[in-house]
Amino acid sequence: LGGSDSGVIVQVFQLNEEQQSKMQGWEGELQRYHEGMADKIRQLFDTHPQNTTEELQQLASKYRVLKDEIVATAVAYDRKLLAIFNQRQYQRYQELCQEAGRQPMDVPLSMPPIAAPD
Repeated sequence: LGGSDSGVIVQVFQLNEEQQSKMQGWEGELQRYHEGMADKIRQLFDTHPQNTTEELQQLASKYRVLKDEIVATAVAYDRKLLAIFNQRQYQRYQELCQEAGRQPMDVPLSMPPIAAPD
């Protein structure tokens, strides 16, 4: 989710209307989340001292935490989408992963809520 063309997901996996509606809602949530995180990152770079090697290392560590949080949130939203796939759609997902040499994500039976950025 959150890519440049969600229509590809709709076409490749032949999402029904209910699935498309859920995906669109999650895309909106994810976009707002990314905007909030982009603001946090801008603020970090604008306010954190960057004069010494030590300060730059601290900045890098703080940035890494934010980046890891963004990646974890993206994965969580991808899992939410996979959780609404039917068996045929999930099999297609697994086939595409195999073709691309990727390991498919497992989908837990219940998804924990995704926290909004502070």
